[in-house]
Formats: sequence, C-alpha cells, structure tokens
Amino acid sequence: MPPLSSALFLLGFARTIAMTTPLGPPISPPTPPPGTTGGFDLDHAIRAKRCRQAPCYSRSGARGRPRYSPGRPRYSKRLHSHSVTPHHRLEAPPRPRCNKTAANSKKRAAGRTWACRQPELLAAAANPAVPVLWSRQLRRSQESFTNEKPFPTRKFDPFLEQLPEVSSLNHTWHGGCNHCDTCAVVGASGSLLNREHGELIDAHAVVFRPNWIRPQFNGVNYERHVGRRTHVNLFFGVENMIDQFERAQLALPPASRAVGLVTPASDRSVASFFRHMFRIRRNQTRMQAGGVLKPQVYLMSDHIYLHGLSHLCGATGGGCNWHGDRSSTMRPSTGFLAVVLALQICRKVSLFGLSSDPCRPFHYYGPAKPSCTPEIPKENDERVHWFEKEHELYDVWSRQGKLTQFS
Repeated sequence: MPPLSSALFLLGFARTIAMTTPLGPPISPPTPPPGTTGGFDLDHAIRAKRCRQAPCYSRSGARGRPRYSPGRPRYSKRLHSHSVTPHHRLEAPPRPRCNKTAANSKKRAAGRTWACRQPELLAAAANPAVPVLWSRQLRRSQESFTNEKPFPTRKFDPFLEQLPEVSSLNHTWHGGCNHCDTCAVVGASGSLLNREHGELIDAHAVVFRPNWIRPQFNGVNYERHVGRRTHVNLFFGVENMIDQFERAQLALPPASRAVGLVTPASDRSVASFFRHMFRIRRNQTRMQAGGVLKPQVYLMSDHIYLHGLSHLCGATGGGCNWHGDRSSTMRPSTGFLAVVLALQICRKVSLFGLSSDPCRPFHYYGPAKPSCTPEIPKENDERVHWFEKEHELYDVWSRQGKLTQFS
C-alpha cells in the first residue's frame, strides 16, 4: 500500500475509535476566586461588556476599526479612560432597551442612549451646582471638553489669557451676581403677544434672553410685550449671531451692556467661539499702550450643557423616545439652557415666551399663521430639538414650585 494511503487509513481508523469511545462525566469548571468573573478580573469583565455595547479597543491591541453611528462622537483619550471603570468611580446605569424595530431607528436610538450614559453627564446630573463659564480654572482641572464631539482642552491654550480666571458670572457685567434674587428668562414665542409683560420683565434683577434681542423689529415696537432690559444673552455661536450681538452692545453705554454666552453643545458653535477669540487677540495687538479690550462674549461651560441634557435624558427614557425618532442627537435648546442656568443661580425664576400658542406666530416678530395649528413651521423645526418636551419639563418644574410661568 502506498505511504499516503496508509496514513489516510490510520487517520480514519483513529477518528472512528475516538467517536465510539464513551465520554466521561462533564468536568465542572473551577470556581473563580473572589473578585474575578470566570477567570477574568472584574474590571476586565466590565470592559468586555462595554465593548459589546459600543466599539472600543482592547488592552492587547486594536479590536478592529470601530464603526461610528451618526451622532456618536469619536472616542478621545479622555473617554477611553472610562472604558475600565474603577470601583470608586460613578458607574453608568445599564443601557436601556429601546423598543425599536427598524434598523435606522435602532442606530439613532443607540447614539442617543450612548450620550445619556456618559460618565461626565452622570457627574453633572448628580451635582446641583455646576460651573457656569468656561474658564482657566476649568482648563487646569479638565482634560476633555465634553459636548456632542468631545475634544482635548489643550485646544484652549492659545487663548488662555482671554478666558476668565473663574467660572462665576458676578464679574462679567455691571452689578453681576452669583446668587441673584429674581430672574426672568424671556423667550421669543408668539405667546408673548397675549400679555403686556414688558414692565414686569424689566422689574426683575436679571433678565436672560436666548437668541435674538429684538424689542423693535421691522418698524414694530414690542417693548410693552417683551421689555427692554437684557443682562445675559445666550445664543448658538455662529458668526452672524456673535457679530450682531457685538454691534448691538457697542451702541449702548457700558453700564447697560449685556453679557454674551455661547452655547457649547455643537462643535460648530465652539469653533465660532475660537474664531471670535482669535479676532479679539488680533485686535489687542493694534490697541494703544495701556488700552484694555475685554471680551463681552464668553463660552458656557460644558457642565451646564450636560446638566441640561441630563434632564432631557430623564424625560425620554434615557434617549429611547425622542421626537418621532428623527435624529440620533439630543440637543437642549438655547432657551432650555437659559432656564437651567437661571435655576442654578437665581432664587426666583420667571418664564416669559417659553410656551406655544397655536394661533400666534412661532416667533413674536415673525409672520402670522394662516390658521391656528400646533405644528412648528418647517424653517423652525429642528430635529435635534424637542420644544414640546422642554415645555412639559417647564410645567413639571412649575408644579414643583421651582419657577413661575407667565407665558
């Protein structure tokens, strides 16, 4: 018999004997020692569970190129440090199981639930008082700026001298305060036209206005409805918003000027703030000796953004149920962040123009609706915002006595 045939014959004979030989009793695996799970330590087990929930890297090498769903930021070194969570750190709750069937809905829900389980968000939600402004103090204490796309805080280093030293508001405007008495948050809803609350709004110690400041617009004076005074103007940091704010404030006497706060949620907003700071630094070199140029526009801290996002996460089942499931990103509106900020630094908070009226314009200065409808105009309907859910939270906080709603 040829040698190859002999080898094949012997291999088949041995396989037959192995398959017909009865197996012994099953061997019980050894009991793992305390503090381990199936032969792995507990930290390794936690890490393995999180790697199944979201792309990450193993200690020995790359697991493979991670896939990023829309709205999910890429992992930075700061976030990577939370992959193995020591026991003394705040543990993220288990990922909620969203009842989604369509593949796109599952991907969008995954992006939202990931955002709601960030350790930084959990820490901000557990802290009743968080920093207001992004400052040099926060730059020294944080390695990452956590918004929709976290980035290293070293990117602020070229502008450190232009940032405030501390994160409080009391030094930013004439008569500023850390613990203010009465505060009014004035939105731009058409519901403002139902009442003439202008004098009541101006009677508050501090007036917050999100987005555009328009007591007069297109030749119409709205001051009897919306008031005149503004202390803090919050807005999404695009160039035209920053430029409009600066032009309007330079036309006022210094004692009457407001403070501009750029919202930090989007990378586009933060990038516009960087460009604004670069222009400020360039203009400083052209000033005469002894001149002082203080920026009136500040960046809101990421803690305020995370605090506002935590409220939306709690009201939407950890991000499972969001505005018809149209977006993978949950973003608190500028008005909502203004309310969150006011609740932190003010003893009494009043809301104006932060409710909807189906028979009034979406904005008080906008065109009238052809008919009464609760639908939001397409040009104002943003998938990342859910105004109705924010209004529900205002109602809850009003019943809890945290604020008073006027319109």
